[in-house]
Amino acid sequence: MLSVMAAPCDSSQPLQFASSTRSARRVWTAAIIVAALALAVRLPLASSPGFPADQVQFATWAAVAQTSGISAVYGRWDGERRLCNYPPGYVYVLRGLATIYQWIAGAPLDQAVVTDLAGNVASPNAKLAAAVLKSPAILCDAVTCALLVLWIARRASLSFAIGVAAIYSLLPAVIHDSAVWGQVDSIHTLLMLISLECAARCRIGWMLTAACAAILFKAQALILLPIWGVMTVRWIRSQPSRIGPALAILTGVTTMGLLPVTKSLDGVWQAYEGASTYYPFTHLNGFSAWFLTNPLAYPHLSDNLLLYYARDNTPMLFDLSARTIGAIMLAAVWIVTMRLLSRGLSDSSRLAWAARVLPIAFFVLSTQMHERYLVPALAIWAWAASANWRWWTGWIALA
Repeated sequence: MLSVMAAPCDSSQPLQFASSTRSARRVWTAAIIVAALALAVRLPLASSPGFPADQVQFATWAAVAQTSGISAVYGRWDGERRLCNYPPGYVYVLRGLATIYQWIAGAPLDQAVVTDLAGNVASPNAKLAAAVLKSPAILCDAVTCALLVLWIARRASLSFAIGVAAIYSLLPAVIHDSAVWGQVDSIHTLLMLISLECAARCRIGWMLTAACAAILFKAQALILLPIWGVMTVRWIRSQPSRIGPALAILTGVTTMGLLPVTKSLDGVWQAYEGASTYYPFTHLNGFSAWFLTNPLAYPHLSDNLLLYYARDNTPMLFDLSARTIGAIMLAAVWIVTMRLLSRGLSDSSRLAWAARVLPIAFFVLSTQMHERYLVPALAIWAWAASANWRWWTGWIALA
């Protein structure tokens, strides 16, 4: 298995490429070319309609953030349900996108634009809004591809690094998620990858920073918590005085991330707390283990979900619900993963193994899985690439 750590935990180690005769300029050039390839296949799709429900939702949050302030995005809608069910990280991005749209269009991203996105998807306003809303995820895809070249080239041949990153840039599922569907999984996925690379280099401070940022964008980033936890504990155990800096980083990043929404912290908390209950079904068309208990020939998202999707909070086995059973199985995987990592962090193959297993275990065992929740696994497997047939088979099967 290919090593994902250039050396034992020594943050003083400089960035070194696998071959002493290969210049950093060649690696950077390759990274830029692959990133350009990622953009080239995505930008023509940016103005496509996307999934209307999500595009309308994002546009509405952006409009409210621009006109009434970011805290208003977490206000109650329709008397009970809150307008926004996302953590604040992406809301900040949407506030900026509303300004960018206004600069380009010469008019605000208002309800008329939202209406166009919902129905008149061929209008110039709808196409521009779709392209602007998709731009952060598309850019994150390109940055991810570039970083994959740089990181993999540290420990393998440049040709292998280019191959993995180029294939990732062309994976239909990844392209569809950001450039067609218009979802934002690539943002927290990028931050998760940065945290893993920092963990591999034992730069724990930066790992914690990236981890906090990823969670501020999406609660699903917590799937890497076993890695973050074990790495942090081992780092502090080797030098107990590091507990202060670790707590300072966690507190500082979290405080800065929540500062703009201090007036609506209850709404932000509800976005996190409700992440595991927002769609109380065994699956949302994701081909997880729970799909086998409620297989569907096609999605029914425009219908009454209760008529087609099995609820995950009703007793089914030993009076336990599917949601509880899934949580227990996932917790078991976490415990095994943490024990394995704790026994030998100097063995880099264990970190690679944990990084590959955790996102798949989350997708396969947990309920309420959308199909796109497997996107982080594709990127993480690319980061933990191995030049052998087992890795290639697993990665392509996931894709």
